[in-house]
Amino acid sequence: MNTIKIGAKKRARHIYIEFYTFKIINLDKKRRSRYIDVEGSGAEMELYTGIPNERGGLTPQEAWELLQEFGVPPHVIEHSKRVAEVACFLTYELRKVGCALDLSLIEAGAILHDVAKAHSLESGEDHAGLGGEWLRERGLYKVADIVRYHVHLPDEAMKISEVAVVNYADKRVMETKVVSLRARFEDIIQRYGVDGSRSDRLNFLYEKIKKLEQILFAPLPFGPEELLENMVRDRAM
Repeated sequence: MNTIKIGAKKRARHIYIEFYTFKIINLDKKRRSRYIDVEGSGAEMELYTGIPNERGGLTPQEAWELLQEFGVPPHVIEHSKRVAEVACFLTYELRKVGCALDLSLIEAGAILHDVAKAHSLESGEDHAGLGGEWLRERGLYKVADIVRYHVHLPDEAMKISEVAVVNYADKRVMETKVVSLRARFEDIIQRYGVDGSRSDRLNFLYEKIKKLEQILFAPLPFGPEELLENMVRDRAM
Protein backbone atom coordinates (compact mmCIF):
# COMPACT_ATOMS: atom_id res chain seq x y z
CA MET A 1 0.00 0.00 0.00
CA ASN A 2 1.37 3.41 -0.96
CA THR A 3 1.24 6.05 1.75
CA ILE A 4 2.02 9.73 1.91
CA LYS A 5 4.79 10.74 4.27
CA ILE A 6 3.38 13.09 6.86
CA GLY A 7 5.36 16.10 8.01
CA ALA A 8 5.64 17.23 11.62
CA LYS A 9 4.82 20.90 11.23
CA LYS A 10 2.43 22.59 13.61
CA ARG A 11 -1.13 21.83 12.63
CA ALA A 12 -3.50 24.61 11.57
CA ARG A 13 -6.61 24.71 13.73
CA HIS A 14 -9.14 23.77 11.04
CA ILE A 15 -7.15 20.76 9.84
CA TYR A 16 -7.59 19.19 13.26
CA ILE A 17 -11.31 19.17 12.62
CA GLU A 18 -11.51 18.39 8.93
CA PHE A 19 -9.47 15.21 8.98
CA TYR A 20 -11.56 13.46 11.57
CA THR A 21 -13.89 10.74 10.37
CA PHE A 22 -17.44 11.36 11.43
CA LYS A 23 -20.53 9.43 12.30
CA ILE A 24 -23.90 11.02 11.56
CA ILE A 25 -26.40 10.74 14.40
CA ASN A 26 -30.14 11.37 14.03
CA LEU A 27 -31.35 13.96 16.51
CA ASP A 28 -35.08 14.13 15.79
CA LYS A 29 -37.82 13.21 13.35
CA LYS A 30 -36.88 16.09 11.05
CA ARG A 31 -33.59 14.28 10.41
CA ARG A 32 -31.45 17.13 11.60
CA SER A 33 -27.99 15.76 12.23
CA ARG A 34 -24.74 16.46 14.01
CA TYR A 35 -21.20 15.16 13.64
CA ILE A 36 -19.65 12.87 16.26
CA ASP A 37 -15.97 11.96 16.04
CA VAL A 38 -15.39 8.24 15.62
CA GLU A 39 -11.70 7.34 15.71
CA GLY A 40 -10.57 5.36 12.67
CA SER A 41 -14.02 4.41 11.39
CA GLY A 42 -15.88 5.18 8.19
CA ALA A 43 -18.72 7.69 8.33
CA GLU A 44 -22.32 6.55 8.30
CA MET A 45 -24.36 8.44 5.76
CA GLU A 46 -27.48 10.36 6.68
CA LEU A 47 -28.96 12.26 3.76
CA TYR A 48 -31.03 15.43 3.90
CA THR A 49 -32.68 14.23 0.68
CA GLY A 50 -35.11 12.24 2.82
CA ILE A 51 -36.99 15.53 3.17
CA PRO A 52 -38.85 16.88 0.14
CA ASN A 53 -36.76 19.52 -1.61
CA GLU A 54 -39.02 22.51 -0.94
CA ARG A 55 -36.91 24.87 -3.04
CA GLY A 56 -36.62 22.55 -6.02
CA GLY A 57 -33.50 22.89 -8.16
CA LEU A 58 -30.79 25.51 -7.81
CA THR A 59 -29.39 27.14 -10.93
CA PRO A 60 -25.65 27.81 -11.26
CA GLN A 61 -26.38 31.54 -11.26
CA GLU A 62 -28.24 31.23 -7.97
CA ALA A 63 -25.32 29.24 -6.58
CA TRP A 64 -22.86 31.99 -7.52
CA GLU A 65 -25.16 34.55 -5.92
CA LEU A 66 -25.18 32.52 -2.70
CA LEU A 67 -21.38 32.62 -2.60
CA GLN A 68 -21.57 36.41 -2.72
CA GLU A 69 -24.31 36.49 -0.11
CA PHE A 70 -22.25 34.40 2.31
CA GLY A 71 -19.19 36.57 1.74
CA VAL A 72 -16.99 33.85 0.26
CA PRO A 73 -13.58 35.40 -0.57
CA PRO A 74 -12.38 35.63 -4.19
CA HIS A 75 -9.67 32.98 -3.94
CA VAL A 76 -12.19 30.43 -2.66
CA ILE A 77 -14.56 31.36 -5.47
CA GLU A 78 -11.80 30.82 -8.04
CA HIS A 79 -11.07 27.40 -6.54
CA SER A 80 -14.78 26.57 -6.64
CA LYS A 81 -14.98 27.56 -10.31
CA ARG A 82 -12.25 25.09 -11.19
CA VAL A 83 -13.81 22.31 -9.09
CA ALA A 84 -17.10 22.93 -10.89
CA GLU A 85 -15.33 22.72 -14.23
CA VAL A 86 -13.76 19.36 -13.35
CA ALA A 87 -17.01 18.01 -11.89
CA CYS A 88 -19.05 19.07 -14.91
CA PHE A 89 -16.53 17.60 -17.35
CA LEU A 90 -16.58 14.26 -15.54
CA THR A 91 -20.37 14.37 -15.49
CA TYR A 92 -20.56 14.95 -19.25
CA GLU A 93 -18.21 12.05 -19.86
CA LEU A 94 -20.00 9.70 -17.47
CA ARG A 95 -23.37 10.56 -18.98
CA LYS A 96 -21.98 9.67 -22.41
CA VAL A 97 -21.45 6.11 -21.21
CA GLY A 98 -24.91 5.82 -19.65
CA CYS A 99 -24.47 7.04 -16.07
CA ALA A 100 -27.56 8.85 -14.82
CA LEU A 101 -26.26 12.03 -13.18
CA ASP A 102 -27.92 15.38 -12.54
CA LEU A 103 -25.59 17.93 -14.14
CA SER A 104 -27.29 20.99 -12.63
CA LEU A 105 -27.14 19.50 -9.14
CA ILE A 106 -23.45 18.62 -9.55
CA GLU A 107 -22.59 22.09 -10.83
CA ALA A 108 -24.45 23.81 -7.97
CA GLY A 109 -22.85 21.49 -5.40
CA ALA A 110 -19.37 22.07 -6.79
CA ILE A 111 -19.85 25.84 -6.80
CA LEU A 112 -21.02 25.80 -3.18
CA HIS A 113 -18.81 23.06 -1.72
CA ASP A 114 -16.60 25.56 0.17
CA VAL A 115 -19.34 28.05 1.01
CA ALA A 116 -18.45 27.89 4.72
CA LYS A 117 -14.67 27.59 4.30
CA ALA A 118 -13.68 31.13 5.26
CA HIS A 119 -16.08 31.23 8.19
CA SER A 120 -14.78 27.90 9.48
CA LEU A 121 -11.16 29.04 9.33
CA GLU A 122 -12.10 31.64 11.91
CA SER A 123 -14.49 29.58 14.03
CA GLY A 124 -12.73 26.20 13.93
CA GLU A 125 -15.92 24.48 12.79
CA ASP A 126 -16.09 21.70 10.19
CA HIS A 127 -16.67 23.64 6.96
CA ALA A 128 -18.35 20.75 5.14
CA GLY A 129 -20.89 20.12 7.89
CA LEU A 130 -21.52 23.81 8.47
CA GLY A 131 -21.98 24.57 4.78
CA GLY A 132 -24.40 21.69 4.45
CA GLU A 133 -26.39 22.98 7.42
CA TRP A 134 -26.58 26.49 5.94
CA LEU A 135 -28.01 25.09 2.72
CA ARG A 136 -30.36 22.72 4.52
CA GLU A 137 -31.83 25.70 6.37
CA ARG A 138 -32.71 27.16 2.96
CA GLY A 139 -34.42 23.98 1.85
CA LEU A 140 -31.62 23.01 -0.56
CA TYR A 141 -31.33 19.46 0.71
CA LYS A 142 -29.75 17.76 -2.31
CA VAL A 143 -27.06 20.41 -2.66
CA ALA A 144 -26.58 20.29 1.12
CA ASP A 145 -25.76 16.58 0.89
CA ILE A 146 -23.04 17.25 -1.68
CA VAL A 147 -21.51 19.98 0.47
CA ARG A 148 -21.66 17.90 3.66
CA TYR A 149 -19.82 14.99 2.09
CA HIS A 150 -17.27 16.73 -0.10
CA VAL A 151 -14.47 16.05 2.42
CA HIS A 152 -15.36 12.63 3.87
CA LEU A 153 -17.32 10.23 1.68
CA PRO A 154 -19.07 7.43 3.60
CA ASP A 155 -18.47 3.85 2.49
CA GLU A 156 -21.98 3.46 1.09
CA ALA A 157 -21.39 6.47 -1.19
CA MET A 158 -18.41 4.85 -2.90
CA LYS A 159 -20.23 4.64 -6.22
CA ILE A 160 -20.93 6.87 -9.20
CA SER A 161 -23.21 9.60 -7.88
CA GLU A 162 -23.51 13.37 -7.67
CA VAL A 163 -21.97 13.40 -4.18
CA ALA A 164 -19.02 11.25 -5.27
CA VAL A 165 -18.27 13.29 -8.40
CA VAL A 166 -17.98 16.55 -6.47
CA ASN A 167 -15.98 14.92 -3.68
CA TYR A 168 -13.48 13.59 -6.21
CA ALA A 169 -13.34 16.79 -8.29
CA ASP A 170 -12.35 18.76 -5.19
CA LYS A 171 -9.51 16.31 -4.55
CA ARG A 172 -8.14 17.00 -8.04
CA VAL A 173 -7.95 20.79 -7.71
CA MET A 174 -5.11 22.51 -5.85
CA GLU A 175 -6.19 26.14 -5.58
CA THR A 176 -7.04 26.58 -9.30
CA LYS A 177 -4.79 23.90 -10.83
CA VAL A 178 -5.91 20.43 -11.84
CA VAL A 179 -3.39 18.03 -10.27
CA SER A 180 -3.07 14.37 -9.34
CA LEU A 181 -4.49 13.02 -6.10
CA ARG A 182 -0.99 12.59 -4.71
CA ALA A 183 -0.04 16.19 -5.52
CA ARG A 184 -3.24 17.44 -3.90
CA PHE A 185 -2.65 15.55 -0.66
CA GLU A 186 1.02 16.49 -0.55
CA ASP A 187 -0.04 20.14 -0.89
CA ILE A 188 -2.45 19.81 2.03
CA ILE A 189 0.35 18.44 4.19
CA GLN A 190 2.89 21.02 3.07
CA ARG A 191 0.61 24.01 3.61
CA TYR A 192 -0.98 23.02 6.88
CA GLY A 193 1.09 20.23 8.34
CA VAL A 194 -0.08 17.60 10.77
CA ASP A 195 1.67 15.78 13.58
CA GLY A 196 2.40 12.07 13.38
CA SER A 197 -0.81 11.11 15.16
CA ARG A 198 -2.83 12.34 12.15
CA SER A 199 -0.91 10.41 9.50
CA ASP A 200 -3.17 7.37 9.65
CA ARG A 201 -6.25 9.49 9.01
CA LEU A 202 -4.66 11.23 6.04
CA ASN A 203 -3.40 7.99 4.54
CA PHE A 204 -6.80 6.36 5.05
CA LEU A 205 -8.49 9.24 3.24
CA TYR A 206 -5.93 9.18 0.43
CA GLU A 207 -6.33 5.43 -0.13
CA LYS A 208 -10.10 5.74 -0.06
CA ILE A 209 -10.17 8.47 -2.69
CA LYS A 210 -7.85 6.41 -4.88
CA LYS A 211 -10.47 3.66 -4.77
CA LEU A 212 -13.17 6.20 -5.64
CA GLU A 213 -11.03 7.32 -8.57
CA GLN A 214 -10.97 3.76 -9.90
CA ILE A 215 -14.75 3.53 -9.60
CA LEU A 216 -15.39 6.82 -11.41
CA PHE A 217 -12.97 6.15 -14.26
CA ALA A 218 -13.83 2.45 -14.78
CA PRO A 219 -16.50 3.18 -17.45
CA LEU A 220 -14.54 6.00 -19.13
CA PRO A 221 -12.27 5.65 -22.18
CA PHE A 222 -9.43 7.54 -20.47
CA GLY A 223 -7.67 7.33 -17.12
CA PRO A 224 -7.33 9.83 -14.27
CA GLU A 225 -3.85 10.84 -15.44
CA GLU A 226 -5.45 12.00 -18.71
CA LEU A 227 -8.13 14.14 -17.08
CA LEU A 228 -6.54 17.54 -17.69
CA GLU A 229 -5.48 16.63 -21.22
CA ASN A 230 -9.04 15.65 -22.09
CA MET A 231 -10.47 18.77 -20.47
CA VAL A 232 -8.15 20.98 -22.54
CA ARG A 233 -9.03 19.06 -25.72
CA ASP A 234 -12.74 19.33 -25.01
CA ARG A 235 -12.44 23.08 -24.40
CA ALA A 236 -10.64 23.55 -27.73
CA MET A 237 -13.36 21.77 -29.73
